[in-house]
This record gives sequence, structure tokens and C-alpha cells, in this order.
Amino acid sequence: MPAKDLSKPKDRESELWGMGALGGIFLLIAAAHLFSNRHLWEDEWYVYRNIGWHSYGRLFKVLDPVQSFPRIYLALIKYTAGLFHFSAVALRFPSFLCMIGAAGLWIGIYRRELPSLSARLTAGLLFVASYRLTYYAAELKPYSMDVLAAALYALYFLRWKNPGAPAPRQELLWVVALPFLMFFSYAALIFAWIVPAHLLWKKFIRQQDASLFFYAAVSFLAVSVCFYWIDLRFSITTPGLDYWHSYFVRVDSLGGFLSSFGEGAKRLATAWWGTTKALPRAASPFVALAYYTLFRRGWNAFKANGFTVNRVESLGLLVFAALFVLGIFHKYPFTGERLTLFFAPFVCYYLAWALEDLRQCRTMYCIMSAYTWGICLWALMDEIGWYGRLYF
Repeated sequence: MPAKDLSKPKDRESELWGMGALGGIFLLIAAAHLFSNRHLWEDEWYVYRNIGWHSYGRLFKVLDPVQSFPRIYLALIKYTAGLFHFSAVALRFPSFLCMIGAAGLWIGIYRRELPSLSARLTAGLLFVASYRLTYYAAELKPYSMDVLAAALYALYFLRWKNPGAPAPRQELLWVVALPFLMFFSYAALIFAWIVPAHLLWKKFIRQQDASLFFYAAVSFLAVSVCFYWIDLRFSITTPGLDYWHSYFVRVDSLGGFLSSFGEGAKRLATAWWGTTKALPRAASPFVALAYYTLFRRGWNAFKANGFTVNRVESLGLLVFAALFVLGIFHKYPFTGERLTLFFAPFVCYYLAWALEDLRQCRTMYCIMSAYTWGICLWALMDEIGWYGRLYF
């Protein structure tokens, strides 16, 4: 079954309307959650106590109550929410803006990188149907900023997809500015090292000018040191590590490793949909589809481009590997619906590509496409129902 050709103006218009409609639905669902004005839950209340009860200077120490939250982002929320008397909507509004921005960027990436209208719509629908993404779009937590940071890094690496290097001035701005995302997103740490490593490798294999790598490395190191000094050293706490202990990869025994890695990998592929455990269980076939595509397409993208990063496939594979290594050394949870929320858009992308690869077998393609869209519609109705009940 060939992919639909989008070269005709009518087809491009249909695609634009379809992707735009998905973006609009996501905006409406997230806004419905935000303006439901539900009470702050326990973790949000702890964050609010730090914002409302402490001075700006006190935020740049160990938080009390203990929370892991990028300090500059927290100070920014304190300032903006204070203008509106720290209402629930004002406290959550920065998260809302970040997630709406992230949704627009990721849907744009799907339009740009996926090969057919059906693949683009599938990835977009998987994103919109994710309860976790719409939920954390209106939550006083930093996870929506993580999703936005991931999208910005993906956009940066996609700039290298076309032959030749991007415009030097624009590229310099990107490599110097991107590390500053660490002040707003802990997940940005997982992406930040890839930029200088990518440029260093390109210098060796293509003999390119080393100046861009120099600026990227200096910016990364300078921001990392500053970030650690004013933020990270106060965020790595014993209570925090104890809380996330079960989300790391165990290496004390083979059984423990297989159990923790298997459970973590399953959650990374299925935990984004549904307000109960029923939907992730129903989405179990996504595990095989997502990881087969992640490893096959990620590795092929590396090889095809001289082991440099200029595709979503290869970036996602590197991020997955980084999560695995950090999980083994107990530095960042390998899984967990909140701290790894930024990986959800990659899963949507891989699942759309997996279905596209099944086109060679029409029967299997039709079955799995219908199953995937069925899961999406179920998840969409589930999240709409959950947010609707907040008003009654």
C-alpha cells in the first residue's frame, strides 16, 4: 500500500487541516484542564509553599519542603504567578505555555519528518491522546518544560539533515543558547552533552572548522558549572533518591536487572495513555513496535550519516541509551511517567514509523493501524471524560 502523495495542493491542504485540527484539540483539552481550577495536589502544594513562603534568594538552596525543581524556572513562576495573587491558574500557566509550545513544535516535526499523511496523523493523534501530556500541561511541575526542551534539541539536530552546515551565525546562536535550557529543565542535561559531542565527531570525520565545537563546548561547560553551583547541588537529596529508588535499573542480580529494565522499557512505551492501568495494558503491542523501530531506524540513521545526529530516530536512540546508563548509575530514573515525559513524543514518532514500515504487508498494516487508532480514540475519550468530571 503506497503512501499518499502530498505533492498536490489539495493534499497539502488536507494535511494542514488535519494536523491543525489535532493541535487545536490538544489546546482545548489542556485548556479545559487548566481552567477547571482544581485544587493543588500534594506535590504542587509543596512547590507552592516554596514559591509563596520563601524569598527569591532562599529558592537557591535546598527547598523546604524538599522538591526537585529548576531554580531559575521556579523563580520565574514565583514572579509571574505573584502578579495574579498566586491563583491556581497563574501558578500552572507557565507549564501550559510550555506544553502548548512543545505540542506545536512536535506536530511540526511530525509533518516534516514522517513520510505520509497517515503517519503524520497517527503520530499527532498519539500525542493528543496522551493523558500524561495534557495532564502535565496544567500542573505546577517542570515536566512540560522538559517536553519543550526535547523539541528544541530535536529541531537543532534536524538543521543538519540537509547537505552542508547551517548558516554559521544561526548555528553559533543555537550552540551557545541551548545549554541555558538546563536552568529550566533537568531533562535538558540528557540532551546538552550531545551537541558538543556531535560537533567534535563531525570535526574528526569531515575535517570541519573546530570553532563551532569550541563555542559549544565552552557554553556547555560554563553553563553546567554555574547550573551545578546554583541549582543541582541543592536538588540531589537523599529523600529524592530514596523516592525514585525503584525507578532506577538494578544491577545487584541478573533477575533484578531484567525485571527493572523490562518494566522501565514497557512504561517508556505505554505509560502515556489512559487514566487507569487498562489502557497501558491494551497498548502492550506498542512495546515491540516502538523498540524495534527505535533500534533499527536509529542505528540505520547513525550509519547512513557517518554516525552523526541529524534525524529524530538517531537522537531518540541516544537519549534512550543515556537514560539507560544514568538509570544504572542511579543518577536519573530510567522510567517514571513524570521525569521521562519528554520521551513520549519520540514514542509517538517511532510508532508512526513502525506502522509505515508495515505497509509492505497490507493485512498487518490495516490491522495494526486500526488497533492503534482504536487505542488513541479510547484514550482520547478517557482523558476528555476525566477532565470533564472536574467541572461537575
